Amino acid sequence: MQADRSTDITALLHERILILDGGMGTEIQQYKLTEADYRGARFAAHNKDLKGNNDLLVLTRPDVVGAIHRQYLEAGADIIETCTFNGTRVSQAEYGLQDYAYEINVAGARLVRELCDEFTAKTPSQAALLRRRARADLAHAVDLAGRERPRLPQHQLRCAG
Repeated sequence: MQADRSTDITALLHERILILDGGMGTEIQQYKLTEADYRGARFAAHNKDLKGNNDLLVLTRPDVVGAIHRQYLEAGADIIETCTFNGTRVSQAEYGLQDYAYEINVAGARLVRELCDEFTAKTPSQAALLRRRARADLAHAVDLAGRERPRLPQHQLRCAG
């Protein structure tokens, strides 16, 4: 486990504004990935469509996700978010991949951590920091039409990853 970087972040914030990376989904779209790209060899026989499950790409196409993170670091981002916004059991259940939520989160964090460490070693004046990106509140949500969705029972939230 990495050391707590809270004091480093606080010190940096006293010196300058820290830059957060940008959108991941829009950058992934630029690659025009196919269903086969999302599946990779590991999920080739999976029984549901996986295209659009950007979080899964940390397992099946880490080269794509890593290239995007690297571009943000090279552009001057100080804080890189993991590609795990939908890396919860609840979100992954839509694809039948709820049992892979933990692995997706670990792989996403490991990928960013390695890139941040590599970049910081090359450019010590710009400390690259990792931030895990995840849904804040799965218990209470509103759908696109503005209708309230039912709350999930607490036992399901504890398993949500």
